[in-house]
Amino acid sequence: MAAPLDPSAVLAAYDAQVRRDPPAQPGVRMERDRWVTRVGSADGLGWNAVVWSDPDLGDTDVDAVVADQVRRFRGLEWEWKHYSHDQPPDLPDRLRAAGLVPEPAETLMVAEVAELDLDVPPLPGVDVVLVDDEDGIAAMGRVHEAVFGGEHSAIAGVLRAGLAQRPRTMQGVVASAGGEPVAAGRVDLTPGTDFASLWGGGTLAGWRGRGVFRALVSRRAALAAERGFRYLQVDASADSRPILRRLGFVELATTTPWTHPSEGVRADSALAGHPARAVVLVVRLDGSTGVEVVEGRGTVQLALQGGQVSARAVVLQLSGDLSLLSLGSAATHSVDPLMHRPGRPSRSRDQCAHS
Repeated sequence: MAAPLDPSAVLAAYDAQVRRDPPAQPGVRMERDRWVTRVGSADGLGWNAVVWSDPDLGDTDVDAVVADQVRRFRGLEWEWKHYSHDQPPDLPDRLRAAGLVPEPAETLMVAEVAELDLDVPPLPGVDVVLVDDEDGIAAMGRVHEAVFGGEHSAIAGVLRAGLAQRPRTMQGVVASAGGEPVAAGRVDLTPGTDFASLWGGGTLAGWRGRGVFRALVSRRAALAAERGFRYLQVDASADSRPILRRLGFVELATTTPWTHPSEGVRADSALAGHPARAVVLVVRLDGSTGVEVVEGRGTVQLALQGGQVSARAVVLQLSGDLSLLSLGSAATHSVDPLMHRPGRPSRSRDQCAHS
């Protein structure tokens, strides 16, 4: 019989491999300085976060370090992913003072892949299949929108990138009944670590309590086992925590996303009427921003109070602040001035929820 999992040792390994020095991933930027590790999507539109802070952070000016992150992420929605063992103890108070807001806490849970019972009997009328194409990605998106709400196109892009890697660094799984998706989730298979991780596990309300969530966990755990990962990790919600405990997962810590909303970038009215083929809002991880105008056919039209911006190759929407929403469309879009911020992209660390 294998020795029981040592929570302290596994937590130390998780901090070192996943948080402090995360391996390179497609479409993701990683920056490390003396006190923190930052990750961000390469285009700035996906998940952006501080994922690790030095255990000796309390020895320096904590407020200055937090303020520096606010500056670096200016113009982006981002979060400071805080864990219950992070130092100093009053770090959450410092984050709140800097304008960050806590979201519901989740539980970091880990299991030894070799110790998991992966022999889950088939569910009558339910097919659990791997996502291999755009139809599968769309099915995952429909489940996530129904279960979690919000807009999930950013996660779809990350999944496409992961599926394109060889070997794959990410795999989606969908459970369907009668040809309709009823549950979905993904597993991240990041080379260079001992940890595979479960994200975005959600089940439609009418299908909860039937074992579908357990089947999703089992299928993704089997993928991790095939690839030789030692541990399976998940940020568990209150809904999924009891199920994961029964499956053999151990609680290591709690984690709270402290979010900071995008402050946006003021549009320059001098752009109005400027001939352009493309207008691109550039937001960099170092905090610098800019509006880049590419000469060509078409005219940029700006209306700063809940109006519109149109261009031949790029569509921008704004209400006071300029927000890059989509590429490749020549249509003109309008937005409600009270809803000027684009929907926050679903985080790459979507909670694994709903049994």
